[in-house]
Parts: sequence; structure tokens; C-alpha cells
Amino acid sequence: MTTTSNNSGVYIFEDEFGYITSDGRLIQRDNSYFKGRELAVVPEGKSDEVVSYYQKAFDQLNTYVEKQLSLLKSESESEQKEALDRLTREIREADAMGNFDELLSKVNVQLGGGQTEIQENGQSTEGVDSADQSESVDEAPEDTEAEQPQQPEAETEDSEKEETENTAIQSEEVESGESEETTDEEYSEEGIGYYRKITEEAEKLAEQTDMQTVQHEFENLKFKWQEGAEIVEELQEEYDALNSRFKEAEASFRQRKEEYYQQQREKREKNLQQREQLLEKMRQLVKEEKWNAFNEVKQIQAKWEKIKNLPAEEAQKQQEEFDRLFSTFEGNKVDYLVEKRQKEEDNLTGKLVLLDKLEEVVKQAGPDTDSWKQLDEDIEQLNRHWKKIGKVPKEQADQIWNRYRTLLDEYYNRKYQHNEEYRKELDKNVKERERLCEEAEKLKDEEDLALAARKVNQLHKQWKKTGPVPQEKNEELWQRFKTASDEFNQFKQEHLDTLKEQEQKNLEQKLELCEKAEEVRDSEDWDNGADKMNALMEQWKEIGPAPRRKAGKVWKRFKKAMDDYFERRREHFRQIRKEQKENYRKKREIVEQITQLAERDDIQEALAEAKKLQEQFKSIGFVPIKKKDKIWKDYKEACDLIYGKAREDGAIGGKGDAGQGEPSSEAHRVQKEINKLRKECDRLNDEIVRFSDTKTFIKPNKKGIQLREEIQQKIEAAEAKLKEKNERIEQLRRELEDVED
Repeated sequence: MTTTSNNSGVYIFEDEFGYITSDGRLIQRDNSYFKGRELAVVPEGKSDEVVSYYQKAFDQLNTYVEKQLSLLKSESESEQKEALDRLTREIREADAMGNFDELLSKVNVQLGGGQTEIQENGQSTEGVDSADQSESVDEAPEDTEAEQPQQPEAETEDSEKEETENTAIQSEEVESGESEETTDEEYSEEGIGYYRKITEEAEKLAEQTDMQTVQHEFENLKFKWQEGAEIVEELQEEYDALNSRFKEAEASFRQRKEEYYQQQREKREKNLQQREQLLEKMRQLVKEEKWNAFNEVKQIQAKWEKIKNLPAEEAQKQQEEFDRLFSTFEGNKVDYLVEKRQKEEDNLTGKLVLLDKLEEVVKQAGPDTDSWKQLDEDIEQLNRHWKKIGKVPKEQADQIWNRYRTLLDEYYNRKYQHNEEYRKELDKNVKERERLCEEAEKLKDEEDLALAARKVNQLHKQWKKTGPVPQEKNEELWQRFKTASDEFNQFKQEHLDTLKEQEQKNLEQKLELCEKAEEVRDSEDWDNGADKMNALMEQWKEIGPAPRRKAGKVWKRFKKAMDDYFERRREHFRQIRKEQKENYRKKREIVEQITQLAERDDIQEALAEAKKLQEQFKSIGFVPIKKKDKIWKDYKEACDLIYGKAREDGAIGGKGDAGQGEPSSEAHRVQKEINKLRKECDRLNDEIVRFSDTKTFIKPNKKGIQLREEIQQKIEAAEAKLKEKNERIEQLRRELEDVED
């Protein structure tokens, strides 16, 4: 076996009759009579075995052809022609690897010398009937006998001798007294069983999946079938049926084999596409000049090498492009590494300069330092510059970093020793971290394990927000906090059933709150609904966490109910404000009408209409609080104007006519106080609505909860004042009724 490299690719095996491609396909070479074909997909490490199998198949085909040619000598010319055509087709369709030129030449010699030529579509052209083909062969003599090849003399003598011997044997059998009929029957019975066995084997083979082995076995069965005995006429029908079954089994196998090879072709195409994707990645890396993508290229290369079983020609083109791209990357990688090394050396120089400056700043920190603020700014500036400088050579990275950390630690140690304000700040941070440690250590004693599980996460967040502590305390406090956290987590793992049970209970309680919140949402209790929602929120905060996979969903449900209610409530008060604006417009019109009445000549008639307008004014509801004082002032001035004119004209008297015209001084005082209280009630109502609206927009986080509580306190204080003033208004109304009576 040889491995050969040529223009078409690198072959695993190659000889004059066939070759195995780099992707493991065994190809039969083209010959003078027909185009070759793909014979098999060769498993890895099985090249010798597969090649040997197809070479052996050709040897068996050669033996079969020679036998068939010898049997045709006694046939008529037309029968020979038909049989030789059939034999030619069998040879061309055979899955074997060998000298097909020589083998088909034997058939063509017996057929009449015509050569089966290869066409562009891979189909053979048999005979020499066409004008074009006739030009390429010698002109045959007119004598028809010349069309038949002359048999060598020795071969003719052997044939005559064989025929004589066969006749003698037949004569001996007749003379022995054996019945010719009996002999044929026995021979035929034995023969039909022979064919039955071959047919059954063929049908079993057709179901197997080892295509190469089955192909080999089918070829053997076909040879055996040809070697079988002749069948008497009485058994011809069964013979034909068996022959049909054999051919059906072979056709079934060929179909399955074709499907198998089709799957292999599809697999090769798929592999080709996968390699194309890898190739595209390499193209992009080279195009974008990512010469530092070492790991990515290494991964691409590993995947590339794993993809086998590819179409040879396309695979070779891909391989050539991949090799070119890889070579380009490797070449530029070297330049990149050289440039990177130089840059790292420059970074090293820069960091060494910064370390010298940092060392000078550290030396200035001491008991006589006047401006720690300036030193802090210098340190911060050096830190920013340090972060901007890139990597240094790997072998010196640890040394540079350790020196940097040592200088920083020394600076902050000096600051802690000599800066009282800084020392107080760090001591405060120490106490805060000690408090967090204590809380973490108490978690195991928490009855509500679910609440404790949530709290440990909160403690870790608070720990991260805590400022720096002295270096000698930092590791000690962290280990204490970490130990407490680990112990709790271990405790939690040991009591997962309890945790799940508590979380499920919390979930059920939160679902109940969702239902209550949805009841409030669907109500129109605008006065008390906000308080109910806020109370439900307080209850929600008291309940521990629910199962993580359901916590978000149940919270969204609860929050949606709250948001929907407060949106409807805001819409309700928007409608009220709209009505109040309309009331203001109506009262403004009445004020203008009363003012116009004062200009009439008939003051009595004007006064009568004014009283009606006054009744309308009183029946109209509230106006926007910002405009209440203004409209009331304008209303009083209009009334004073018309009543003043009426007194001047003598239409009404002084105080004694108060019941007929303007109210008495006592009634006026009471009404004035009522109006003042109503104004204050409107202001309080607006304040409550404003606070309630603000509260709905505050997120229920740590700061938000505290702010919501402060707002709720203001709401409760305003509601208490509102209740007190409403009671006073009701009392004054009763007094006003007594005065009017």
C-alpha cells in the first residue's frame, strides 16, 4: 500500500485500478469502457481489509465471466448476443476493483470486437453502429462469417473431445439400466432445494446493515446461483418464483445500500458546512487582525481536525485556504508577541516610576502631616494612573504588585496611627462589621428559617457597603463573618425540608394577601381603600420569603393589584378635580350675574334675582382649593355691592331686615367660620391624596420602606385633623340652624 500526493489530494491508498481519498472513500478508477464509481466509505484503520475485499470480488467476477463465456460456445448467435449484452451490464455494475479493461475485452472479443466506450454522462456506448464510432475501427469484411472470431485450432479439438466424452458418459448411464426420467427427477429435486437455500440466505442478508460484508456475500450467492443445476420443466414455476425472490432481496439490499451512501453523502456535506463555519471564523480573525486570539484559534484547529468524511475536492480547497489563513495568523502572532513583550516592558517602566512616586508620598505621612487631604488626593491620582497602565512581563508581575500593595498598606497604617478623624472612621467600620458578624452568628437560632435565609444575603450586601477597616482587623473580621455564614448555610442544607415548608407557608399567606388586595382594587372605597392597601403592604413585609421560583410571580400579582387600585383612585380624584373646575366656572358666572344685577334700576327685582342666585351658589359643590378663597371673596363683594345699593335706595333696612336680605351678624359669623373650616378640610383632603399618590410610586426597598412609613405618619396626622374639623363643621351647622330659626 502506498500514500501518494498529487493535484487531487492526498490518498490513503492508490493503485492503477482505484484509490482511497483522505476522507476515507474508496473510488473505482475510470477505464476505457465506463466511468468508475464510489465503492465504499472506509472505516478508520480498515483500508487493507476493504481493498482486499474488493480485489477478491474482482477475482470472483473474473472467474464467473470466464465460466459464462465457456458456456456460451454452444449457444446460437442470437442467444450469445443477448447473453453477452447481459454479461457486459453485470460487469459494468459490479462493485469490485481490478482490470476491467482486460475483463471487458474478453467479452467484446466474443461479442464481435466492438468496444464499450465511456461517455460524458457515464453511460457506455455498446457496439459500433454509429457513424462516428465506425471511423475508429477497422472495416469488417462483407462475408458475415468474418464477424465471428475464429477459434484457435487446439481449442476446437478440445471442444470436440469434451463433447465426445459427454456422449460416452450418457451412453453408459443408459446402458446401466437407470431410467433417464428417474435421474432427472432426483437431480431436479436436489437442485430446487439448493435454490431455496440460496434465496433464504439472500433474504436474510438483505436485512443486515454491514453493507460491505453483505455486498460480498451477495456476490458469492450470485456465483452459486449461476453454478446451480438445471431444473426440470415441472419445477420451473417454483424456480422462477425463487429467482424473483432472490432478485427482490438483492434489489432491496441495493436500495438500502443507496440510502446508506446517500446518508454518507449528506453527512459529508454537513461536515463540509461545519468546516466552512470554522473557516469563516478564521477569515474574520485574520480580517480583524486579532493576533491575540490564541485560544480561539487553537479551539478552531482542534474542531477542524476532528471533522472527517468529507467530499475530496471541496475538502482539499478548504484545507488549502485554512492552511493559508493559519499560516497568516501564526506569522502575525509572532509579530504581535514581540510587540506585546515590548509594550509590557514599557508598562513595567511606567509602573516602576509610579512606585517611586508612591514611595515618596508614603514617606510624607507621619505625625507632623498637616494636610492628609492632599496626600489622599495624591494617592488616588497614583491609583488611577496605575490602573491605566497595562500588564507587565509575567515573571515580574507578582513582585511589582506586592510592592504596590505593601506601599498602600503602609500609607493607610500611618494614616490610621496619626490621623484621628480617619481612625474614628475605621473604628466605626470595625463596629459595623462586628455587628454584622453578631447578626450572622444568630441566624442559626432564627425560628423562621426562610427569613434567615433571606437575611444572610442582606448581611453580605451590607458587608460590601461597609468602608475600610484597619489591616490587622480586616482578615480577622472577614473570617469570623464567613465562618458564621458557612455554618448557617450548612445548617440550612441540613434543614431543607423545614425551609421548604416555611417558604410554602409564606407563599400561601402572600396569596391570601393578593386576594384581599384584589378585593380592594375592585372596590370604590376611595376614602379607606388606601389605608387598607397600606395595611396589606405592612402585612406583606412581615411575612418571610416564598419559594424563589414563585416569589417573583406572587409579588407581581400583589403589586399589580395595588397599582391598579391607586390608578383608579387617582382617576377618581382627577374626575373630582374636573368637577371642581366646573363648579368654579358656575360660581364665577353667578358672581358676574350678581355684580351685573347691582346696576339695574329696579333694585327690588334685582334683589329678588340675587337671592335666587345666592341659593344656586350655595348648592354648587366644592371648587379647587387654590381658587376657593378667591371665588368666595368675589362672591362676598358682589353680594355686598347689591345689598349696599339696596340699603342706599331704602329697599331694605339695617340689621332688622337681615332676615329678608343679608344674613344677621351672628349667622354671618357662624357661616364665616364654617367656610374657613371647609377651606382647611379641602386643603387636608388634597394633602392626603397627594401623600397617598406619592406613596404608591416609592419602591418597597430598604430606603423606600422607611420613606413610606414617614409619609404614612403624615397621612394619619392629616386624617386626624380632618376628622376634628369635620366634627366642628357639623357642630357649627347646628348652631347656624338655631340662629336662622
